[in-house]
Amino acid sequence: MSRVLLRSLLILFILLLLSTAWILRGLIGAVVFEQDIRYGQVRGEAGDIPLFLNLAKPRFANTPSDTGYPAVLILHGGGWREGDKSDMNFLAKLVASRGYITMTVQYRLSPTHTFPAALHDVKCAIRWLRANAAELQVDPQRIAIMGGSAGAHLAMMAGVTQPSDGLEGQDCHDGYSSEVVAVVNMVGPADLTKQSIDSFVYDFVGGDSRELMERASPITYIDSDDPPMLTIHGDSDTVVDYEHALILQHALEKAGVEHILFTAEGAGHGWMGLRNGIGAQLAMNSFLDRHLKY
Repeated sequence: MSRVLLRSLLILFILLLLSTAWILRGLIGAVVFEQDIRYGQVRGEAGDIPLFLNLAKPRFANTPSDTGYPAVLILHGGGWREGDKSDMNFLAKLVASRGYITMTVQYRLSPTHTFPAALHDVKCAIRWLRANAAELQVDPQRIAIMGGSAGAHLAMMAGVTQPSDGLEGQDCHDGYSSEVVAVVNMVGPADLTKQSIDSFVYDFVGGDSRELMERASPITYIDSDDPPMLTIHGDSDTVVDYEHALILQHALEKAGVEHILFTAEGAGHGWMGLRNGIGAQLAMNSFLDRHLKY
């Protein structure tokens, strides 16, 4: 390949990156973003623990809407031990730019707070959203949830558990539903008994018994009433094995629940590469639009 051709391709690549950045900057600029909105509090050994979220909405959401806008909650990863709601700010803004109201949610972390504390917080945030739907211009019938890694696990748990499972929590916007109509699972573990990094799981569930891990596993609760789900997973993931995606797919299909599996070929846990990244984004856009924009 000649130097001229290589140079031309390099210039083309740089222009592509710059144009993409310009487009993204324009999209993000069309979003109103608020930080550290208090959605609840829980009791801790040292006193009450306040819980906060960040909220993004398209600028046109300031105009009246008869039905309200669809909403998406977004949960950060970090092995249930670490991470922050701000980790998902960019994604929240990007999704909001497409006509959604989005929230990045703080939840309690292990090992100080074991399961189901984090799930209680997530469900509290969903109920808070419904309790404030009129003020936020949210349609309470069109709420979805998504997350990455540990956040994806919690998103799945929020999607597949019901009040009868005893995992709702209490004293947090009681009387409102924590139901969601769609789930996006990005590299999340579906069966904690098969998760290879045991110490993270043990800290999260509060022990090493199979019973504890099963109680905290989405696969345990799957039935025909569950919402549709999109899974995005790399087939070379060594942190959360690709097996989790296949186990989940089999269980959801057996229950008759819609499940779309986007396999990022050759991708590990995290950055999937440009081609896979674009494909995953398009799959997510299509999935959310189909189930929330009707």
